[in-house]
Amino acid sequence: MRRWLAIGGLMATCALLALTGVARTDLPNPADAEVIPPWVITGDYQHLAAANLAGSSEDRVAYLQALQADVEPATAERALDLLVSEDFANREEGERLLAGTRTAVTLALKPQRDADVRARLDRCAAAWRARVDPLLMGAIGRALVREPVTGAVDAVRAAIAVITDPESLEPLHMVLEALGEPDEKDPVRAAFTKVRSGDQTALRGLIEKLDPASDVLRGRVLEYLYRVADDDAPGEPWLGTPEARGHARDAWLEWADTAIQAKRPCLPEPPKFRDRTLVVLLDLGQVIMLDSADKPLWVLNRVDFPLDAEPMSGGRVLLAENQANRVTIRSRTGAIVWEHAVTSPLVAQAVEDGRIFVATRQELFEVDRSGRRTRIWQRPEGETYMRASRLEDGGLGLITFRQRFIRLDAEGRSVVSFPVFVTTSGGRIDVAADGRVLVPMMTQDRVVEYDAAGVIVRSFSIIEPIVAKRLASGHVMVTSMEDRMAAEFDAAGRRIWELSSRNSRLTRAIRH
Repeated sequence: MRRWLAIGGLMATCALLALTGVARTDLPNPADAEVIPPWVITGDYQHLAAANLAGSSEDRVAYLQALQADVEPATAERALDLLVSEDFANREEGERLLAGTRTAVTLALKPQRDADVRARLDRCAAAWRARVDPLLMGAIGRALVREPVTGAVDAVRAAIAVITDPESLEPLHMVLEALGEPDEKDPVRAAFTKVRSGDQTALRGLIEKLDPASDVLRGRVLEYLYRVADDDAPGEPWLGTPEARGHARDAWLEWADTAIQAKRPCLPEPPKFRDRTLVVLLDLGQVIMLDSADKPLWVLNRVDFPLDAEPMSGGRVLLAENQANRVTIRSRTGAIVWEHAVTSPLVAQAVEDGRIFVATRQELFEVDRSGRRTRIWQRPEGETYMRASRLEDGGLGLITFRQRFIRLDAEGRSVVSFPVFVTTSGGRIDVAADGRVLVPMMTQDRVVEYDAAGVIVRSFSIIEPIVAKRLASGHVMVTSMEDRMAAEFDAAGRRIWELSSRNSRLTRAIRH
């Protein structure tokens, strides 16, 4: 049994009190939703369907091949003549000839005196950018990996040859890597391929070449390095001024030299349980990582009202900084290595492929590291959220201000809904793979566990519980608002560990 320890200053309150009087709304009918093929990632389906590519992989290959085609120079000249014509019909024809072509992007960059010509060229260029939208390229690429077809590699290479946007290119390069045909002409990609194959000697070369790479590629490489370095990862973010980036590069080079000398593997290891506890002291704006003896390993200060926190590889932490209107990833030194602006976030949860699930009172969405929303869940009219979790099956678990728990499946359809009594807002709701739900009922001084049908299967007492979370051991971690503490309960409901704060409410305790 872990010993009890009072940590003076541990914080935590996590409560935006619940609003009342929210109108009841009807939930989506499961029968109204389309059936999504099992091989496709649900978040990609809308992009494929919008481009009429939700069918066969042959269609997706043909789409990529068609990107090579462009308007002939003579046709482009004729289109420009038509655009400056006094006749409206001629201008319409000129725009039709250039719409969605690569040439239109080049022409749109040139100065135009005529405002109408300017607007038409901008629309033509926008149509091309829509054809190569990063989200669409990612959806096509992942579908080709999951449903390979002859000609896919050649089609992807052909598309790469004509696309210039780095954010659109990266998912296509990831397809080549997944299919075992990486593009190694670029020195960064060549070094990255060697490192991922286990060639430790390529680490230094990869890091030395990294700064001129696109932000998207650099982000991918750094995410990989964070997983490899883990606790030894540098705290400096590779962002900002050339000088700041130089400091980060030098820190990573120092890490690489040490790793090479010690002959450490350059392949990421599966996450392992370390018996550490990440705690949030809400009132003090502190996030603290404790070791197995409950001693601080590091402390983040001046974190602005963090309503959700999650430890990440490389000594980083993901935070929903509610009052700062942002979701951040910070290093253990407090440096912000990634940031996404969003009004009053309640939840920030790391999910597949580096994406982040974010919940606010009115929004549920996933965002990639480039800041694009890759999936948005539709909000029933009048619905307002208090807590949310992205589930392993791709669905969601929600607590709403109507005092209901709602479970959505991977397609966003409501499959379970039953009343609960929750009066605090912010953070996640714990939903097990078999549908059991842990609900902290603060005003009733108890945590209640429901089965998948909403039937109470057990409960245990604790003063003003804020968050309840299952541990890998089967135990439950609960934080208490009134007592300013976290407590661990075993399977029989016995309290076996406590951690107390003197100066702040302790709102989150994540054992990992």
